[in-house]
Amino acid sequence: MNGDFIFNMDYERRDGLLGITGEWIAKRGTGSVRRFEFIDVRVLKQLIENNYIDPLEAHNSSPSVEKMFNFMATYPNVLTKGYATSPLRKDYRVTLDTLFVPKEQIREQFHSPIEEWSMNNDRR
Repeated sequence: MNGDFIFNMDYERRDGLLGITGEWIAKRGTGSVRRFEFIDVRVLKQLIENNYIDPLEAHNSSPSVEKMFNFMATYPNVLTKGYATSPLRKDYRVTLDTLFVPKEQIREQFHSPIEEWSMNNDRR
């Protein structure tokens, strides 16, 4: 995570954008992390613009949120999902860990851009 990034702590609005509900707890474990299902580029844009997600963050070996957003903006049928942490934790954040292309959206011309993007954005 980028140490200089200041997260928007309005977790109720953040959670609404992500479609997650429930009471948050402070300590690590069940109740302090919630997975969210697929969101599109419009929701990701709102998360970025409202400082709910750090554009420079990258989960494990994945590309940064900014690179994922740019890819999704180019290919708006691509979706992403991940998890959000409790506003009561020191590491409050939204993390993306998956990019997904719905099967019905895959076309022959789509394979090359995805493969190229994957190869150019592999952080290992």
